[in-house]
Amino acid sequence: MAYFSKLRVVFYSIFWASLMLLGAATAYALPPSFSLVPNPDTVGPGSTSTVTFTIDNTAESTPISGITFTNTWPAGIINASPANESHNCGGTFSGIGGATTITYTGGTLGGGSFCTLSVDVIAGYTAAIYPIITGDLTSSAGNSGKASGSLTVNTSQPGFSKSFAPSSVSFGGTSTLTFTIDNTLNASGIPNLDFTDNFPTGMVIASPANASTDCESGLLPTVLTAPAGGTSVILNADGFLPVLPVLAAGATCTVTVDVVGNSVGSLTNVSGDLLADFVSAGKASDTLTVTSADLLLTKSFTNDPVAPGDTVDLEFTIQNTDRVQTVTGIAFTDDLDSTIIGLVATGLPASNICGAGSTLTGTSFLSLAGASLAPEASCTFTVTLQVPGGAATGSYTNTTSAIISNELSPGAAASDNLNIVAALPLLSK
Repeated sequence: MAYFSKLRVVFYSIFWASLMLLGAATAYALPPSFSLVPNPDTVGPGSTSTVTFTIDNTAESTPISGITFTNTWPAGIINASPANESHNCGGTFSGIGGATTITYTGGTLGGGSFCTLSVDVIAGYTAAIYPIITGDLTSSAGNSGKASGSLTVNTSQPGFSKSFAPSSVSFGGTSTLTFTIDNTLNASGIPNLDFTDNFPTGMVIASPANASTDCESGLLPTVLTAPAGGTSVILNADGFLPVLPVLAAGATCTVTVDVVGNSVGSLTNVSGDLLADFVSAGKASDTLTVTSADLLLTKSFTNDPVAPGDTVDLEFTIQNTDRVQTVTGIAFTDDLDSTIIGLVATGLPASNICGAGSTLTGTSFLSLAGASLAPEASCTFTVTLQVPGGAATGSYTNTTSAIISNELSPGAAASDNLNIVAALPLLSK
């Protein structure tokens, strides 16, 4: 009997050990946690906020796959246009600009890690707390449930938006970027306004920048920083309540600057937060579409400023950005009289300045004809101009016609400013 008792003990020990090993082998990973945060979480009417979703698997060592969720925004919130969706979770994340939903499918996530997804949304114009509650997040690890948060629209903050006009330009073309700060739903003035807008790669401030703003208090000068060739716009406007706000109750103000598209594609531009009296009122976003312009014309007054009666050099550069197409019959005109009456070219006509057979003619009205360029080639030539002795001091914009060719659609006109200053007095011994 003692022998069988010992055998029974051994049997049950093996049995329970096997069950424990089986349980360990079939243990399931817990689903990842799921959360969302709008930034900023309070905005002015019509402003933009970025909503970030976090999927967190750091508590588990088991990788997961098939991560999926959908989200429908509450009435009053829509995807920004563009939605600027981005993520590092694998799979497919989509949000159509102006739509009310986003979807995410097929995500993967390693054990002990987390990932994020973000999308820009535009708030409504009604003051409210907008609850955001997603659908369930599901994956190979099971159901994580919903993520929730809220976005508040506060009409005591101004709305912030931006737009490009035109919204599409050819490569090297110029568009006017306008920021609108809208305080029409606010019964109080805003004493201070500040924002910084950093451009995407391929967008620069034009020359001239033509930067201006009416966001001014009259108490202190508004500082608008937008240097030609730069890649950011900065507004710093200070005032004082109740008598000298930067932006009055029920009013709007704008900031405008000309920009150049130097990269083909969709250049999405999302500003930093607008600070209204040092409190975030949200972001502004829009997209400039830059199409391929295979023929590009630029110009520059290379040695101004000059005095009345002096000469100045005007340099032109033509680029054929097409990789395979030779371009012929290149032509443009430049009306110097429209810049300053009496401004004339010297030393013309000139031949073969941009390909065999090309000519540049004229005195007060320049005309290039018959130029040609091989694929990805360029040419540069300079014209000396005589400034009239009676010219008044100031800055004068000189703009060409569009540049044309036999093979391609017209390219954008080129522009630069001629700066004339008073002649310095001669020194006597």
